[in-house]
Amino acid sequence: MRRLRGELRKLVRPLVLGALVGFAVVVAISAAVGQEAAAGYTAQVQAHATVIDTWCAKHPTRPQLCQEQRQLFANNVEYLHEVVDPVAISQTPVGAIGFSGALVSTGAGLFVMLLVAGGHVGGEWSGGTITSVLSQDGRRGAFLATKVLSLVLLGWLLLLAGAVSAVAVGQLGRVVWHELPAVTGVQIADYASVALLALPVLGFFACFAMLMAVLARSPLGTLGLGIAIAVPWTALVRVESLEVISIGYWVGELLDIGRYEFLRDHVWPDPFTGTAPVLAFLGLLLGSLTCLFLARWRLQRMDVP
Repeated sequence: MRRLRGELRKLVRPLVLGALVGFAVVVAISAAVGQEAAAGYTAQVQAHATVIDTWCAKHPTRPQLCQEQRQLFANNVEYLHEVVDPVAISQTPVGAIGFSGALVSTGAGLFVMLLVAGGHVGGEWSGGTITSVLSQDGRRGAFLATKVLSLVLLGWLLLLAGAVSAVAVGQLGRVVWHELPAVTGVQIADYASVALLALPVLGFFACFAMLMAVLARSPLGTLGLGIAIAVPWTALVRVESLEVISIGYWVGELLDIGRYEFLRDHVWPDPFTGTAPVLAFLGLLLGSLTCLFLARWRLQRMDVP
């Protein structure tokens, strides 16, 4: 615990504070833009309903055409709820936490983790402190474990900062963009579960960022190497035969925002069996353990005490 407290104290630096504030701003802008667009679309649909009612009242002798227009409107309303409901949920405090969880599980969260890990882990080499740190306690495993755990805790703090920002925007949005439809408690609870599912994603991001820092041994090198590997690895989701090993697939399936085509066509006939999220969680767990193993293997072979 003493070593962990020391690592957490090292995180109290302007870079980390800037990363937290920057992510909170990104969450706020994303929430505001989404709510404004959804409110505009809702207003258009509501205006369309008035137009249809007016037209039908003026043409009582054309009931068939009127019925066709109402059916088209019903389809638009169904699509409206599919698109707008998730945005409306983010206006509630619980839903705003889920919104932050979804955003921190994207490239934005990974970028922040790489940025911080570059200074927190890679900076031990560029700053010349790695020798003194390991001379006090030469256990490589303990060094890596405390670094990873401190990064995981930072990830949770990142999620919390985004949640506070999203809650604030949501409360403001209920006044400014009040056109959004009401949502049920079940919808809110389901969306909020994304925040819990984001926790293993953040654990993987921490392990991956630490491995990049051990390999690069510098802040800028960590960021550059991490992006160079993460971008093509995530892009594998576009290749149907390889998407199952992609970061994008793991995160998308776990948070239920991914594609089910590969599983439906090649593995399971029913995409809603719940197996896909389990497979995604196992992929993240295996990826995290692999990153830890490679980081320790590389650290043991470095020219440090």
